[in-house]
Amino acid sequence: MESAALVAGNAESLPVTDKSLDVITIAFGLRNVTDIPRALAEAYRALKPGGQFLCLEFSKLGVAPLQKLYDRYSFHVIPKLGRAGGGRPRPPTSTSSSRSACSRRKRNSRR
Repeated sequence: MESAALVAGNAESLPVTDKSLDVITIAFGLRNVTDIPRALAEAYRALKPGGQFLCLEFSKLGVAPLQKLYDRYSFHVIPKLGRAGGGRPRPPTSTSSSRSACSRRKRNSRR
């Protein structure tokens, strides 16, 4: 890797030229995007051919035993890791709000 630069911006209007980025990342942010298709189109516009879009979000699993394990991890392990890493404690609703936002969007997209 020659160099890396951090560019922060509105996901729906990235402050970069067309086909100029090798990688775009978004973590726990799609729930805050007003227009997801627009944000994804903007990422596609900004990525070089062969570029990578890396998205980290919470999700719902379709297998009950795995969902229970995932819930324990999400609500008990992740907050402890955050505190151990020196981060300030997040409200307990951050995982819940992410999941409920994803569920709302999924329901709305079916209409």
